Amino acid sequence: MNKNQIQKIKDQYLAMIDQKNFDHFINPNIIKLEDGLAEVRWLPQPEHLNRFGAIHGGALAGLIDSVASITSLTKLKRIVTIEMNISYIKAATISTKVLAKGLVIQSGKSLIRTTVELFNEENQLITRGNLTFFILGELTL
Repeated sequence: MNKNQIQKIKDQYLAMIDQKNFDHFINPNIIKLEDGLAEVRWLPQPEHLNRFGAIHGGALAGLIDSVASITSLTKLKRIVTIEMNISYIKAATISTKVLAKGLVIQSGKSLIRTTVELFNEENQLITRGNLTFFILGELTL
C-alpha cells in the first residue's frame, strides 16, 4: 500500500463523515493511517454520555467499529462487520481524551480480523474490541 492509496482512503472516509452518517455522530480524528494500522483521537461530546455521566458503552463500541473499519480499509477491500466482541475495562467521562489504536491481525481471502484498544490520556486501557469483517470485494479508490 502506498501513500497515495492511504490518502485516498482517508479522504473518502472524511467525505463520508461529512454526509452525516453514523461516523459523523462519532466524528473520529484520524492521526495515523498505514497498511493494517490506524490511530484516532476522539473527544466525547455530551450526546455520547450515559445517564450517569460516563461515556455510553454504545458510543465506545461505535468508535471501536469505526476504527476497525478504517484499519481494515487499508487492505483495499470492501467490508462489513460480522462479529464484534467488546471488553469494557475502565470508565471514561466527557473530559477523557481518547486515543484509539486499531490493528489488522489477520487478512485472508474472505475475512479480516482486527483488534482496537482505547486509551485515556494517562495511557490506561479503557476498552478493547476484537472485530471480524467479511470481505465483499475489492475497494475502488
